[in-house]
Amino acid sequence: MNNKIIQLIYRCYWIGLLLGTVIFTAGCQMVEEIGYKDKVEDKEMNSTEQKSIEISEDNGKFYLNGITLGDTRDQVIELLGTDYLETNKSQEVITNKSQEMLHESMLDYGHLIVNIQNDAVNHITVPNMNEKYYEEMFNLYIEDGIVYTNGKDLNTHSGARIFYSEGHSPILLAKYNNDMKLFLYLYYPEGNFLESIESGDIKKISINE
Repeated sequence: MNNKIIQLIYRCYWIGLLLGTVIFTAGCQMVEEIGYKDKVEDKEMNSTEQKSIEISEDNGKFYLNGITLGDTRDQVIELLGTDYLETNKSQEVITNKSQEMLHESMLDYGHLIVNIQNDAVNHITVPNMNEKYYEEMFNLYIEDGIVYTNGKDLNTHSGARIFYSEGHSPILLAKYNNDMKLFLYLYYPEGNFLESIESGDIKKISINE
């Protein structure tokens, strides 16, 4: 076998080895990219799932993603996690002719905003509610007889539906804002709420309406 043939064989060997290395490296990179893409998609999916809102009611108390009025800050963080923006403020307020310091913080989870006063949840806001889920919840609670209205069209920002269980103070308000986004507001009502029910300004919605 002459030298030219030997050189040709070696050249083909090294070319094949080089091509194999390139193909192997490209294949590994593709596998890594696919794995990374799957991780990103899983993370985005989990993020979407975390941003869903679940409403429940138990013995007249309404819960949003498992939290309700009166819960402590630690209970909120335990259920909703630490992915939030926080603002704090303190001010003196007069109660029963005495002054006391009110410590207020707001935990903004994006899909859910929790207001805490002196380590107890005071009100909760859902700034952009899923309307399909809301309608399902609305129809369910109408059967339970705990849905009220202020008599105005809900499809305008002046209309409101109110979820209230008699004998219990927290209420859940549903209405559109000026941008016609449906929001929910869970809070302790003022005294004129019960007066409005008694006067007929706020009426219970029957199942046939």
